[in-house]
Amino acid sequence: MRQLHPARDNDRACCLFAVGVLTGMAAARPAAAGALGVGSVVVGYDHRIRMADRAAARSAGEGAALVGRRCHEVFHGRPDPCDPSEVRCPLRELSAAAGGAAHRCLHIHRGPGGDCLVEVVAVALEGDGGEEAGVLLTFTPAGAVPANRAMVDRATEGLMAFDAAGRLVSVNRRWCELFGVAPEAAMGRRFSDFVAQGDRPRCEAGFAQVAAGETHECAEIMGLRPDGTTFSARVNLGPAEGAGGVAGAGSVREISDELAMQASLRAAARFRRALLDGLGEGVVVIDRGYRILEANAGYCRALGLAPGSAAGRSCYEVSHGSEVPCWQLGPDHDCPVREAFENGRPASAVHRHRDAAGRTRYMEVRAIPLRDEAGLVSQVIETHTDVTEKMELENRLAAAQRMEALGTLAGGVAHDLNNVLMPIMGNVQIALMKLPADEPLRKNLEDVLRAAERAADLIRRILAFCRRQVIEKRRVDLNEVVRGLETLLRRLIREDVVLETVLADDLRAVSADPGQIEQVLVNLAVNARDAMPEGGTLLIETQNADRVDSVCSTCGERIRGPHVLLMVSDSGTGMDAETLSHIFEPFFTTKGPGQGTGLG
Repeated sequence: MRQLHPARDNDRACCLFAVGVLTGMAAARPAAAGALGVGSVVVGYDHRIRMADRAAARSAGEGAALVGRRCHEVFHGRPDPCDPSEVRCPLRELSAAAGGAAHRCLHIHRGPGGDCLVEVVAVALEGDGGEEAGVLLTFTPAGAVPANRAMVDRATEGLMAFDAAGRLVSVNRRWCELFGVAPEAAMGRRFSDFVAQGDRPRCEAGFAQVAAGETHECAEIMGLRPDGTTFSARVNLGPAEGAGGVAGAGSVREISDELAMQASLRAAARFRRALLDGLGEGVVVIDRGYRILEANAGYCRALGLAPGSAAGRSCYEVSHGSEVPCWQLGPDHDCPVREAFENGRPASAVHRHRDAAGRTRYMEVRAIPLRDEAGLVSQVIETHTDVTEKMELENRLAAAQRMEALGTLAGGVAHDLNNVLMPIMGNVQIALMKLPADEPLRKNLEDVLRAAERAADLIRRILAFCRRQVIEKRRVDLNEVVRGLETLLRRLIREDVVLETVLADDLRAVSADPGQIEQVLVNLAVNARDAMPEGGTLLIETQNADRVDSVCSTCGERIRGPHVLLMVSDSGTGMDAETLSHIFEPFFTTKGPGQGTGLG
């Protein structure tokens, strides 16, 4: 006779599931349960019993010869194999699965004292050569395992078994504690009787699903106690196949604390979001992949982004418009986020960002590392403070300080030159008064006087620049100033440069020093001429400008109400950004020696 071995990969543990215990205890008849014990048989895939122990023989009736008979005849009283639509057949399931883990199911077996619900554990067996030799079936009557009742009663969830009409046939201790009733008060009642009125339709629909052989999972209901109090619960329902009279079983878990915790977490999240969005500066959370996990309203507002549009994108893409990390752009691109990840210490830098409109914004960025439970830096909180206006103010202050120093120096030199010129001009004028009209020297002295007057005029302008001379403002028509300068400007520019003027007819008058306006136009015209070595066009335009509220990009002063715009443009080579940043410095020039001072 061949020796049979349990399949080496099979689990032979014979344990009863809690739901199986409940359904078994509800359906088993006490008399039948007392007549049955734990039995084992070996059945071939032809359904014939090859071996059987005494307990299995007793379960089928004293003295019954089991070997050689078919299992469905002995245990179910069926002449043909069990219909899979009615009863699960572990033999068929193991054959279809080609062995594998142990199969468990609930069966109603015929016994001398009547039908009894048992749990069947099926394990595939192999022969000495490794071939499939049959199946070991172990039967455990549900009523014969009273120790499992204590296990079920110790469960932290409420467990129940019910019939096809949804009437309760068995509940555990936790179920009774949840609903505040004794076990006998629950038996025979519909489960929906213990549910708040508003949830009963959904509850009935769930039981109808189970009656149709489906599983109904994770339905949230309000449980109802006899004293009228309610509690939140989550219910799972499922069919109990072959349990005769028991249509299904389910579990009930109280989730009141869970829901309260979820509500608390949502409230904390709302508070945290309100706190972050209420900050004046931008705040972002970045992971090790340099992806933005969260960005507050201040960050989105500073960069002109829609709320929530930054999350999931890389920080260098959003902040810098770059496709590669900023530290890969060059040594002058410091990345405080990278430094915080690598060194585990806070880091800061001033970054130049571009907002959604393409405008440059300067941000003071500070990166603060966040550590996980293992002490490793897993995320970085990055704060962004817009310092654009601060830097512009600092630049204007530095420029004003330079201008003040230059003004002090130029003022001193101008006064010294003025002291030298005054006696020269005075003596030349006296000499001219004494010389006759036909004196040949008069022409030389007149040239000296004109040169001295030009020098005096230059000194006057220097003193005006230094604010040491009062600017004579009066009502001025800029169109008249431009027309009065046209002849002079045409002489200053070359013949290959065309001077064009577009002057508004209804131009408003302005309050200004006409001499300074003329000087500015002359300087711009000369500089435009030099910027067009091969000829071009110099255009001077005037027009009314209505600025409701804006800030001058040069001086930072706020502009409100009606103004007049004077524009000078040319078709020359233009200036790069570096040169443009110095155009208001009085002694800055890109011209070579002997070529003048440009706009200086």
